[in-house]
Amino acid sequence: MNGIFWQFRSGELLTIQEEEKKMNKYIGTIAVLVLMVFALAPLTKAELPTAEIKIEAVSDRDIEAHGLPEGSQTSSGMAVVGVGRTVYLTGGGSDPDEGAIASYSWALTAKPAGSATAIAPVADAATVLPDLVGQYTVTLTVTDDQSETSVAAEQVITAGTWKGDANCALCHSGNKDEWAETAHATMLERSIDGLTSSHYSGSCVSCHTVGYDESPTAVNGGFDDKATELGWAFPDTLVDGNWDAMPEELKALSNIQCESCHGAGSEHMGDASKIATSFDAGMCGECHDSGTHHVFPYEWEQSKHATATTYPSGEGRESCVRCHTGIGFAEYATDGVATNVEYAPITCAGCHDPHSAENDHQLRKLDDVTLYNGEVVTEGGYGKLCMNCHISRRDVEEYVVEYHSHYGPHYSPQTDMLMGTNAVEYGREVGSTMHKVATEDACVTCHMAGTPGTDEPGQFMVGEHTFSMFWDAGTPDDDTDDVENVGSCASCHGDLDSFDKRSSVDFDGDGSIEGVQTEVHGLLERLALLLPPLGEPDVSVTEEYTPAELRASYNYLFVEEDGSAGIHNTKYAVGILQLALRDLGDIVTSVEVDASAPGIPESYALGQNYPNPFNAETAISYSLTKDEAVVLEVRNTLGQRVRTLVQANQQPGAYVVRWDGRDDQGLSLGSGIYFYRLEAGTFSSTKRMTLLQ
Repeated sequence: MNGIFWQFRSGELLTIQEEEKKMNKYIGTIAVLVLMVFALAPLTKAELPTAEIKIEAVSDRDIEAHGLPEGSQTSSGMAVVGVGRTVYLTGGGSDPDEGAIASYSWALTAKPAGSATAIAPVADAATVLPDLVGQYTVTLTVTDDQSETSVAAEQVITAGTWKGDANCALCHSGNKDEWAETAHATMLERSIDGLTSSHYSGSCVSCHTVGYDESPTAVNGGFDDKATELGWAFPDTLVDGNWDAMPEELKALSNIQCESCHGAGSEHMGDASKIATSFDAGMCGECHDSGTHHVFPYEWEQSKHATATTYPSGEGRESCVRCHTGIGFAEYATDGVATNVEYAPITCAGCHDPHSAENDHQLRKLDDVTLYNGEVVTEGGYGKLCMNCHISRRDVEEYVVEYHSHYGPHYSPQTDMLMGTNAVEYGREVGSTMHKVATEDACVTCHMAGTPGTDEPGQFMVGEHTFSMFWDAGTPDDDTDDVENVGSCASCHGDLDSFDKRSSVDFDGDGSIEGVQTEVHGLLERLALLLPPLGEPDVSVTEEYTPAELRASYNYLFVEEDGSAGIHNTKYAVGILQLALRDLGDIVTSVEVDASAPGIPESYALGQNYPNPFNAETAISYSLTKDEAVVLEVRNTLGQRVRTLVQANQQPGAYVVRWDGRDDQGLSLGSGIYFYRLEAGTFSSTKRMTLLQ
């Protein structure tokens, strides 16, 4: 082409020389851009990792469980301590680039003049032992696996001496007056006078006084220091008068006082930064988790309260935090509203008010509970505390008329279920079991029933402050070692091995009478298959749902989110599921064990239906002498099958089936003569009945 390269671009013909000029211009531009990228690289550098410091609470159980040296001190986990008390620190870090934290660098950057204290680091942990009154500043930086180092995190520790509640009363007389009515306020007083336990001994005193610590380093004005100074010794016998004989200076440091929960108060003097408040369960655990007869915080650690979800906290979540954080619930219980959106698990101080003895066990709130449909719950005893949060957050009649995102009762409708209300009832009266009457303290009666005894499976994993009814022994795929805390059922139901006790009714209509929970799960599965996506066992509500599907899916979610599979209220759970199925055109035929005919029948039989003739419903009885494949059908005078009542393998026994005059599609049949036929093994029998509509 005579050395010339032609290119067509925008309707123009360019020679190769012209193209070279353009290319040189482009190359220059690209070079400038590359230089800019390198120049700006430091500005777009990955974010640095973040360091965090936490002061850990340490109980007697923790000392043993973690193999800490003999003589190790316990800790309340607070930043205000008595001089000579060990502060246990752990470090954490997060890397925005999802890298790993490779190293931790601890430092003690400030301390009182003359202090010889040094920090003792061990990888991501450290200890500090304040030796003088004043403040100590600990810093931590973390370095990730890309050698990026964080900005230093800082934790200030205040060390002081113990002063007794007389100082606190100068500014906090209201709280002190409330506290004075609690059992904490007189614990040592009552105990040494013999009013609490005959087993009370000197080893109990450390948790029932202020600042007690016999460690050589802990000379800080605590009860043990003052007792040594005054020559007081634990009395030989627990008798009335021991308290009166105690020196007044020692009484001032006796019982469980303000400083027991807020730290040594000498440096406070109105400065809020030099006194502590905490919702951490570890603060209570220092005394309430000895590892033997005091186990409440350890039990609580096994509960779902200890790992409450964190996402419903933070700005704009005031309506959530009343039930998702301990701080929020404490505010709600006191003021009726929650404003603090900081996250804290639902700890001891969430449910128990350390200042107030207004309610038994210092529970924060035992008022009547108003459900979202306006019904007021007046019964329930101590369980009414739980009912403030474990309720549906919907008024069902208003809610189910249209689709909503996050459709359902909002995860915890246990109170509504127990009371048998606020699900879709389709204009019918749905029955309830007697649990709401039989359980004096409602939730607490069962969920805080005694934990299994020493060396029994499930001890401290179910019952009491675990609030759990079930433990899988750490083997979720093996149900042979599961523990179900059925002891609370014994007074009404006798000895049980499982909550899934055999039902007397085939609630799910599959022809077999199984455990109550199995029957309820069967109803849930039967209903799920009728809800979009059709034929699938999962329910996922969308705006495409019809009004009938919205109603039915609400009942499905109501039972599912209750979590007890019918145990809280079997009749109500079964009733609302069967009504939902009926609304979708699926009629459940339930087989019942005939309670009037106990034992194994002597012969096969098919009884005459009663009443006969009938209008709304009739009962058909039959009996089996051994396990059989059973079919019970209704046919019309033409011999056409109109309804299959039973088609299942059944155990020997006497049974009753009720027929409502409907066919398999749920349509009402006309008046006339019908025949019902039983086939069980080699036995068969047919009888006649009359339907009057």
